[in-house]
Amino acid sequence: MVRSSLPLSAVVLLVLFLSGCDSPPESPEEVLQQVEGKIASTDLLAYVGTYSRVDSTSNDPIYRSSASVSMKVMPDDSIFGAHLHIKGKDSGGDFDYFYDGQSSLELRHANEQIIMMYPHDYPNTPSNPGRTRTALATFSDLMITRDLSERLLQNTREVSLRIDDKDMVYRVILEYLPNEHEQTVTTALTIDQHSMDILAINKAVEWMGATTYYSIEMHNHRINDPAILEELYLTETYSEYNSRVFPPRRQESKTRYVHPLVGKQAPNFAHVTLDGEEISLNQFEGKIVVLDFWEPWCGGCLLAIPKINELQRRWPDQVQVLGIVSERIVQAKNLAERNNMAYPNLHTDMETLDTYSVSGRPNYFVLDKDLKVVSFTNQSEDLLIEIERMFSD
Repeated sequence: MVRSSLPLSAVVLLVLFLSGCDSPPESPEEVLQQVEGKIASTDLLAYVGTYSRVDSTSNDPIYRSSASVSMKVMPDDSIFGAHLHIKGKDSGGDFDYFYDGQSSLELRHANEQIIMMYPHDYPNTPSNPGRTRTALATFSDLMITRDLSERLLQNTREVSLRIDDKDMVYRVILEYLPNEHEQTVTTALTIDQHSMDILAINKAVEWMGATTYYSIEMHNHRINDPAILEELYLTETYSEYNSRVFPPRRQESKTRYVHPLVGKQAPNFAHVTLDGEEISLNQFEGKIVVLDFWEPWCGGCLLAIPKINELQRRWPDQVQVLGIVSERIVQAKNLAERNNMAYPNLHTDMETLDTYSVSGRPNYFVLDKDLKVVSFTNQSEDLLIEIERMFSD
């Protein structure tokens, strides 16, 4: 007779623990459901990814890139479902790609170029300009899709599961019915048996007798690490880089939005600057005032800092710029100091944001010498044109 060295209470607890453990998934649907459960608890995600695309007629990759991907999950975002920073290297050299929920910025360091995109100006389709950039190759929204099972299982012809106990991974293979372009697609997900992290997404697309293979391999996953927040947003102004909008904004998007405050007296406010000085709007009566509502997470705001600085320094006695920020105040102060902002920045509250109907960033209000709102824009170029016009009249 074998006697247990554990006390009876410990044995009972062990039995209860083992009986409560999830049993290993036995079907592809169960694997996907467990991955979906992991995604549901993910708010911040980072990984290192390698992407390659290979044509069946060649053994060499048509395109290859590698990048670190950081994201903050934003389920209501209709473009990516997240705020993104992708830092990597491809055939065009080193790059950074940022998306802050409003605009996308692609920095190409080899030729010192910044490409600005406004994805929300266009239909949310695979051909959306913000989504077709090669810098996005290592990003897959499958990593954060909270209805993963429903999405992947639609229009499948066959779904199978291979359990690789040697490599400790699950392989879910999904074969799809021909799509509207008569393409036949097979997708395979490689999933870690222990963490349920997606380690690879492979896709084969067969069309007109040729097959193209796409692969993203991921490693070094970090989930809900607070440090990811510090990686997400632009921290430099890159004032020496040339910038352009791609593609040029649609004509209908250029129709000037008339803010409800235009033509009215600007509501007064009093706030403390990032340096601790209390400032009220009314004290600047007699000057042209520019209210610059910005945030540290707004890439377009940071790129505009050199232009706003130049504006303030060009007309120091006639114009007063007031930067107004509400979030990530420590980071905002560091940015103001590092970029030698020539104007005060105020820490505002929701009451002022609501009073000025601030939506998105940046928001620029131009006030005349009587503190009446004469114009509103969210484009720094339009702001500079307006100030030039006021001094030329």
